[in-house]
This record gives sequence, C-alpha cells and structure tokens, in this order.
Amino acid sequence: MSDGREVEARVEVLTIANELPAVKRITPGTDLSSVDKLVSLVSTDGRIHNYEVENWEISPEDKEKLSTSGAHIQMTSQLGDRTIHATLIVDDGKELSQVTPTIAVGGESVTELSNEHPVHYHKLSYGAKIPEVSASAENADVNVIQANESNGMRASIYIQPKDGGQLQTYAVQFLVDSPQIESLSLRVDQASSLKEDKTVKVTV
Repeated sequence: MSDGREVEARVEVLTIANELPAVKRITPGTDLSSVDKLVSLVSTDGRIHNYEVENWEISPEDKEKLSTSGAHIQMTSQLGDRTIHATLIVDDGKELSQVTPTIAVGGESVTELSNEHPVHYHKLSYGAKIPEVSASAENADVNVIQANESNGMRASIYIQPKDGGQLQTYAVQFLVDSPQIESLSLRVDQASSLKEDKTVKVTV
C-alpha cells in the first residue's frame, strides 16, 4: 500500500553466475600487500561487478617466487563467504597475448567477432528456442553467460588470457522476428444462400 493505493512492484533477482578469472602481473620483488585487489564477478544478466578483496594470501613456499621472473603463483582471498582465487604472474618482459576465440551459436561458427566488432546479431524466428552459445580459446579461461529473456536475449562471453592480458568481452544479441501469418482462411456460414446487402458472420 502507498498513500492508500495498492501498488504492484516488479522485483528482479540477480545472482552471481560466475567469478571471472583474476590474473595479476607484478614486477619481480613486488610486496604481496601492494598487489591489485580488484576482482570481477559476473551476474546472471551478463553485467560485470567489481569488488576489492582485503588481502591476498599465498603459500609460504611461494613467497620466494615473488622475485622469480616468469613465476606463476596461486593466490586466494575472501569476499564475504566466497573464496576468491587468482593467479599472480611475475613479469618476464614478454608481450601480453591477444587470443582469438572460437565462438558458435547453436553449433554454427561465428567468424566476424573481433575487438573492433565485439557483438554478433543473430535473428530468431518468433517462438523459436534460444540456441546455446559456446566459446573456446587457447591459453585462456572462457566464461559464457547464456542468453535468456531476463538478460535481454544477450549471451555474454568473457575471455581472460592466462598470461595476464586484458579481459576480452564479446556478445551474441538475439533478435526475435515479429509473429508471421503462415496461412489465413475465411468461412461464411450458409454461403450458398446469401443475398445482396446481407450481414453475415465470418469465421477466420
């Protein structure tokens, strides 16, 4: 009730669908306490939510690796009741990679997606089932949030290179055609006995 009136409210509940892989790069000798604490979680509508953890923890035997160029160190932290995992890479001076993902809609490959064109528009006939979107990439972690009505019929794809390269994001936006009339028939009762200017019932 609001000011004596009944008000209908629509509540949409979003949940965290996945934790995007966190890969942090540091220069040799960096103190663990100064490592970037930002992590990203993606919700069921495909949006990314960024949070900061309090601190990173590594195993005691890995602490000496903080000065080893090229070392990969597994880290953990807590975000509420969720345990966050991340990979710490000690910079070795190599150029970060830009991976090329393989993306398919309903088993059919989508080839035109790129950093310059990150969204693929896919038409669906009215009433058709939304096909599954799949993606894979070498030397990268891949997360796909499938399209549904609550997220605007948009599948979101997140590619995180394992060497710490920039997160790559792509999307498949489904466009549903308007309903189409396949056939139309008219029936007039007692058509053989109709006379001029007579009003009759027509069944479609």
